[in-house]
Amino acid sequence: MQRDFPRPQAGFTLIELVIIILIIGVLTIFALPKFDQSGAQVAAVAKKLTEDLRYAQGRAVATQIPHGVVFSGCTGGNCTQYRIAEFDAAGMPTVSAKDPLTGQDFVVEMTGPFDQVILDTTLPNQQAYFDWTGSPFAGPGVTLTAATNAITVQAGVHNCPLTITVTTGLITPGSCS
Repeated sequence: MQRDFPRPQAGFTLIELVIIILIIGVLTIFALPKFDQSGAQVAAVAKKLTEDLRYAQGRAVATQIPHGVVFSGCTGGNCTQYRIAEFDAAGMPTVSAKDPLTGQDFVVEMTGPFDQVILDTTLPNQQAYFDWTGSPFAGPGVTLTAATNAITVQAGVHNCPLTITVTTGLITPGSCS
């Protein structure tokens, strides 16, 4: 007399599947490298700063009132904030321009996702503005020179230079690394 024993089913048990998922999870935590987001942050801030400088230049030409950027929160040329402002005839910033999207003062702070980003500038007085023709200046009677027309956005080992062309006011982003 032969006995029929039930055949074992092919596959994994629930306990085996849970153990495999746990092992994969642990390996994922330790095996995946931590991705450095500072390069993307630097590129994003450099693009925004370029657009904001071009906006200030356009406002200066459109309104016939000098507009520019004023950096603040600076220590040794490394700044953590900038604002777009109107400048008076003496080349001094007066009121903050209004952000066309929010209607609030046009202030950009390196906080939140950009809290590690530093704005390094060689601009005299940490400012640059444009007159009604779009020509750049750095302060009362202070024109930009090739040595004083740079802004570098940096975080960690990443940086992205911007230059303001002395004669034309063209804002040129450099190659980000």
